[in-house]
Parts: sequence; structure tokens; C-alpha cells
Amino acid sequence: MKKYKLIKEYPGSPKLGHIWETYDNYKGDYHKQTEFWEEVIEKDYEILSLTIHDSRLSDMKGNSNEYIEALLKDRLNKIHSVKRLSDGEIFTIGDNCEFGIITSIFITKEGYCMTGTAKCSYSCNIVYLKKAKQPLFTTEDGVDIFVGDNYYELITPDFYLKSSVWNILTCKTRDNINYDQKSNLKNGRMWFSTKEAAEEYILMNKPNYSLNDILKVAKDYYIIPNSFIDKLKQLNK
Repeated sequence: MKKYKLIKEYPGSPKLGHIWETYDNYKGDYHKQTEFWEEVIEKDYEILSLTIHDSRLSDMKGNSNEYIEALLKDRLNKIHSVKRLSDGEIFTIGDNCEFGIITSIFITKEGYCMTGTAKCSYSCNIVYLKKAKQPLFTTEDGVDIFVGDNYYELITPDFYLKSSVWNILTCKTRDNINYDQKSNLKNGRMWFSTKEAAEEYILMNKPNYSLNDILKVAKDYYIIPNSFIDKLKQLNK
């Protein structure tokens, strides 16, 4: 929806100051009649911080729009972060959004707040900007997990106080849970994207074989030195 304000009356026109609302795809020519109509830009942003002369970060909270606009006239001063007033979402240089990493934030002559990236040939109005979904955690096999995804939790013997139990649980993520990966590992639990990945971890880490089992297989391929056998015995302890 766009708005136009009558800034000069003409025969048959509404009264001065009348606001005309129309959809963005309306085929009318109000936007062309600049002598009579002026587009009303409803500000949906607040500049939170600037980078002064490409180096010093300066907080703009509490400063007037006039002061901020004066600073931005210097090309070496750039917007670092803004807040979208309609929902309070904050966008900062370096944020990952749906169309890429934000590399610039600027105000157009028409009064729109736009963002751009190094990988895109176009800019996006922050009214329509959406941040890319952030994963809740990354599994041990390197897969990002988001809200609503299934994953597999491996309960290791450390969780059971050094018992021999290895257990795989099927889980589903929810948006009201804090998935603390470091705490999870510390408590003897691990996350995997598939059951097969969890089973592979158990296969490679669960003590299943005696020293004789290992040596029997190894002797079919190598001449085993005594130092290798001693090392296995130390690991077994």
C-alpha cells in the first residue's frame, strides 16, 4: 500500500492535504503528477549506530534525526545498525539474511531504508527484509538442525556414570528449548542427523573387542611389533 498527499489543488481535486491510498501495483498516475501529489513515506526504521570514518562505532540512541542526517552527509560515515519499528527487528552489518550477508545499510532520497550485499545486484527495503533462519545446533556429523527437524540423540556411558549402556533416542526440535551443545556433550549426550550416523559413532567408539580379536585381524596384514601390543594394553587399562 502506498500513500500520496495532495500538495497543490487543481479543478475537481480534493482539499489540500488529502491522502490517497493505493496498492503498489495500481496503474494510476499519481506518482507521476509530482506537481500535485507527493508520496508519503512512513518511516519504519530507527538508526541505532553509525560507523564514523569507517572505523569508530558510535551509538546514535537519543540523537535527533537532523544530527544523524548531518553525519551521514559525510560519505565516510555509514549506518551500522537499524531497528525496524513495526516489529522491533534489528539489522546490523554482517547479519545473514535471506538474500545474503548485509554489507551496507543506506537511506534513499525517497526516505526508504535499504540494505545491500556484495553478492546481490539489488537492494532490499527493510520493510520486507527477513533474517535467514539460524540453526539451533549443528550435529556431530556436521548437519545444521532447525526448529521442527528430527535428530537423534546418543546417550553415552558417561551419562550413565561409566556403565556400558549406549542408547539412541529419536527427537524433534522445538522453539521453546535452549539447545546448549556444550552442556549436552558435558552431560554425556551427543546429537546426530541420522540414526545411521549415531550407530557409526557407536561402532567406532564402543569397546567391543578383546586384544586378541584385534591382534588376530592385524596379523593377517602386518607384522606387529611389541610396542604396538604394549600400546593397546595401555589403552585397555
